[in-house]
Amino acid sequence: MKGGITVVLKDYDEYTSNEQILIMLRDLSSGITSGCETRQEYIDYRDGILEDLSKGKQLDMDVMDLLYNIGFDLDQIGTYFYKEVVVCAANSLKRIAKNHEYIRNRAEETKEKNEEYPEYDYRADYTNLSDNLQNPYSELYRYLAREEHWMGCKTFHACIEEAHRNVDLSRTNALVMHKVYSMCGPEINMGEQAYILGKCITGEQGYKFIPEGTEPTVEKPKVKNLTNSALC
Repeated sequence: MKGGITVVLKDYDEYTSNEQILIMLRDLSSGITSGCETRQEYIDYRDGILEDLSKGKQLDMDVMDLLYNIGFDLDQIGTYFYKEVVVCAANSLKRIAKNHEYIRNRAEETKEKNEEYPEYDYRADYTNLSDNLQNPYSELYRYLAREEHWMGCKTFHACIEEAHRNVDLSRTNALVMHKVYSMCGPEINMGEQAYILGKCITGEQGYKFIPEGTEPTVEKPKVKNLTNSALC
């Protein structure tokens, strides 16, 4: 997974012949179509045009808002592939939390009846999710790349890597950056970051206290790809 793939979103007939060949060879046509649709939806959402959203579409827009505010470029196809990864992370975190709530309730019910309920290590669910997000060939990535976009995992990751290289720190939102990165170490990989972003969406990500009257300042950690090569 060395190097990235730069594909700037635009109407198909605006691509050069060589770019169209690259798109066909890399099987990127599906990703370009969905990326263009999501980009326009997000622009409309920011302008207040897109309303009455379903829960799924609202989640898409929330994740896009988060990515945009930490500097991701709306014209990079990898931004939209990464959005899908973060959406998967957020949905998985919601399912884990719901499952844990059910288990706690069942445990309380059995306790009241003086019955035993098997102990459950909920931490393993979070660990498994984090591991899947950091494994470049996990079922999660295989599904998103092959089933959703008919491409290989390497191409999928290469597009995401290029989106990370094109992050623009000059237009980030300081408060959002603080909430995302204030508890991070100096280096994280793309999978760890997706996990953190998912927790930001579900409200599970903690962040350092901001003293009243001060502006949040945080240095963005170095982000690596899933084979631990530096990206940005």
